[in-house]
Amino acid sequence: VKIINADVFPTNKYADSILKGPEEIAKIPQLNLLIEFMKMNWNIPTVQRLTVAYLVFDQMANIYYYFLMNSTMYITDVLFAETPGSVSFFPGINVSMLVPGNPEISTICFAMLYTLPMVPIHGWEYARIALDLKGVLRNFLRASCYRKYLNYT
Repeated sequence: VKIINADVFPTNKYADSILKGPEEIAKIPQLNLLIEFMKMNWNIPTVQRLTVAYLVFDQMANIYYYFLMNSTMYITDVLFAETPGSVSFFPGINVSMLVPGNPEISTICFAMLYTLPMVPIHGWEYARIALDLKGVLRNFLRASCYRKYLNYT
């Protein structure tokens, strides 16, 4: 038997307890094992890049939903009001007519602001499928298990 990799899963931080058997493994706090598992996954270069991309681009939908929540006030208080007022989308930033003095063009501009962000959000959903972070992690774990147990044969 040739053992190439003597490391324990997920990392060697709790190697002494893990090698002693199931009773000692049960004494290791589960949260600490989860943190070590996440550290192991974070050390995969592709996972780092994909995780950062997911964290950044997933915020597009959140920003769009924030816009949608405030757009109802904008429609009622500015676009369809007899005397247009202003609405605060962000604290300290008041928005009135997008095109001053022209509610029709302002409505068209608002409709574009309402619908166009759906294109990049939808595109990101397709990109998430193609990037396949779950598949990268699954393949890494499968290859690691295969390499580990292949050494015992």
